[in-house]
Amino acid sequence: MSDPPTSPPSNPFAAVFAAMNPLFAAFGVDVWRKGVSDHIARVQAVTDEYTRVEAQGMAHARTMFEESAKLTRATVSYAAQLSIEWRKVMFEAARKSLDLVGPGAL
Repeated sequence: MSDPPTSPPSNPFAAVFAAMNPLFAAFGVDVWRKGVSDHIARVQAVTDEYTRVEAQGMAHARTMFEESAKLTRATVSYAAQLSIEWRKVMFEAARKSLDLVGPGAL
């Protein structure tokens, strides 16, 4: 009498892994596959959250750069206006000083 044909295992590596790791044989491929799948899902969730936080950080950095540029433009404009006003005051003071020592001053 011949032995009935056996169907091939669903995972050809299961026998190899079972021989190398008794825990693999005890729990089976499905438990390990579920564990790895769960881990990948958790890593993906962490990566997605990191991506969200990184996008917020980039948005804040862009806003900071834009505000710094506005402040720099305002500072340069203020410095130019201040320089103009100081020149006016300087020439006005020079004219008044000249009037003090002019021909009618003595």
